[in-house]
Amino acid sequence: MLCIVRFTAYAVILLISLTTKNAVSQELNTQQTLLEDKYSKIPQSYFFYRQSEFPVDCYDAMHQCSSSVDSGVYLIKPAGYPEPFEVYCDNSLENGGWTVLQRRLDGSIDFNRKWEEYEAGFGFLSNEFWLGNDRIAYLTNQRTYQLRIEMTKADGSMFNLSYDDLRISDGYSNYKLVSVGQANLTSDVPITLCPTNKVFGNCEGSCADPDGCTNNSSSGSTTCVCASGYLMDGDTCQPVQECGCYLSGANGGRGKVLPVFKRHIDGSQDFFLYWDDYKQGFGNLTNNFWLGNDKIHSFTNQRRYQLRVDLVNSNGVPYFAKYDFFSHQRRK
Repeated sequence: MLCIVRFTAYAVILLISLTTKNAVSQELNTQQTLLEDKYSKIPQSYFFYRQSEFPVDCYDAMHQCSSSVDSGVYLIKPAGYPEPFEVYCDNSLENGGWTVLQRRLDGSIDFNRKWEEYEAGFGFLSNEFWLGNDRIAYLTNQRTYQLRIEMTKADGSMFNLSYDDLRISDGYSNYKLVSVGQANLTSDVPITLCPTNKVFGNCEGSCADPDGCTNNSSSGSTTCVCASGYLMDGDTCQPVQECGCYLSGANGGRGKVLPVFKRHIDGSQDFFLYWDDYKQGFGNLTNNFWLGNDKIHSFTNQRRYQLRVDLVNSNGVPYFAKYDFFSHQRRK
């Protein structure tokens, strides 16, 4: 493996030359020339020793590099990552070997950043920083890692919690949080965890009343409510799209209705139109209309739907046909 210590190769060579004696100066000068030639292709900001393999994380750096017992900045290269990069290793905690992913201390670094900045990482390893989604993805997919979160309250008291299996997906999956494992909490940790799909807030809507505001806390304080994109349905949070559609005034307030893609009752609306018209939709929703290919595609590809076609023949007799699966694909 490759251990790296920071100093300039020039300083080392110069130091050796200054300690030579006249009696052996010629021999040492010869050896110095050979060393200079041997290391001429090595970047001067590093001195390499031992076999050429980088540590894959701070645990490797601590156990494989004899000089890596102190906390600080080290160079690692996770499995599959194209180039080595610097990380801050905390070797003072428990048995050491902790790779620090984020540090926030005093607000000196702005964390309100764009997606690309969180992907690449930002800040300074010696102060506040985010290591970067891409690097964390490679790190967490090569081994099983424990995640430890350390926090300090306003009164200066410190506490921590940990999860036993952290893993995020790659950039093709938008760095989705795949796993955190089980939380390890002690009785003195002042943290209340919300159930899945819930976050701390003051109010939440429901499938029956999406625009309403319900607070389960009698005192009006912050409590666990459905996250953005979810609504209460009984005792659980459901994705908004699984609540169905609601129409004001139906069933004395809000009643569930089925979405209509097309209505063609009379000749008041011309349906002999161009591709762009069908893509965007046209007509009046209260009369004749086509909802639009883009909308229908998005709607039918979020879950499984049944299609019903209602028709009326020339004698005024209604009838219908049903299809048990309907999906509308986007034009490529």
